[in-house]
This record gives sequence, structure tokens and C-alpha cells, in this order.
Amino acid sequence: MRILSFFFMLATLLAPQFAEAGVIDQFMRSAGNQAYYDGADVTPPDPEVVVGRIIQQVLLLAGVVLFAIFIYAGIVWMTAAGSEERVRNARNLMQNAFLGMVIIGGAYTIAFFVTERIFQAATGG
Repeated sequence: MRILSFFFMLATLLAPQFAEAGVIDQFMRSAGNQAYYDGADVTPPDPEVVVGRIIQQVLLLAGVVLFAIFIYAGIVWMTAAGSEERVRNARNLMQNAFLGMVIIGGAYTIAFFVTERIFQAATGG
């Protein structure tokens, strides 16, 4: 733990020197050049691609929330200490979270399939 604290303190003390020397700026420019964003003509993505990405991100977030609920239900079940009501509530939470994950997985699959078909139809490929 002391070693980690030492490195954090050292990085905090040396950060202004790196910034002043232009190391960070040079690194960022290098990274941008490697990613082909050094002034090249970058066209924005098509609307169907944007909508598909938004749908996929929303479904991913919903899946993460349901997974967290599933974990919470497991913790409630483990700490029920023999209380039948808490075990029943935890079991219901787990069942609902699992059902939600199945629905989200199906929705993600359908959304991926539909956006892929729309993209293929729009680009002719």
C-alpha cells in the first residue's frame, strides 16, 4: 500500500513537468495520428448506424442493471438468516432479474439483426 501511495504522489508531483515539456500534447497528437484523425476527411455515421448503436447501448445498460439486481438478490438470500419472507423476496427478485435478462438478450439479438439488415439494405452490401 505504501508503494502505491508513493507512486501516486510521485505521479502527482511530476505531472506538471510532463505537461510543461509537451509530453502529454505530443502523446495525444501521436495517438490522434495513429487513429487517422489528423485532419483526414471523417464523415459522420449514417442515421441507422447511430440509432442501432443507441439501441444497443440502452439494452446493454439495462442488462448491467438487471445483473446488479441479480447479484443484490443473491446477497439478500445469503443474508436472510432463515427468514422465509426474505428468501421468498430474494427468489422473486432473482427470477424477475433472470427473466429480464432473457428479454433483454432477445431484444439485443433482434435489434442487432434488424440494424444489420437495414445497414446492408442502405449500403447495398
